[in-house]
Amino acid sequence: MSSPRDREIVAVQLGGRLSVANRIKVIGQPNRILLNRAEDRLFVSLDNTDAIAVIDSKTERVIGSIPVTAPPGVFQADNQPKGANPNSLALSS
Repeated sequence: MSSPRDREIVAVQLGGRLSVANRIKVIGQPNRILLNRAEDRLFVSLDNTDAIAVIDSKTERVIGSIPVTAPPGVFQADNQPKGANPNSLALSS
């Protein structure tokens, strides 16, 4: 589950009694979460960062970030637009 206020993904231990297993810090406010088919990567759209965090679901660590603004080279480095604010996710094979 996500905790936008704390900028964390909260891993919950399911079973007889629910408990917090881990808190994964992210750089923005997490709003949408999507697990891939292999269940080894968790993608998290991050509001206010123009990026998607990629989390390894086995190690529960952020392993990368995918920018959602224009590709490199479209704009000059100091003129990259801001404000994409991703709020949903979809994966394709």
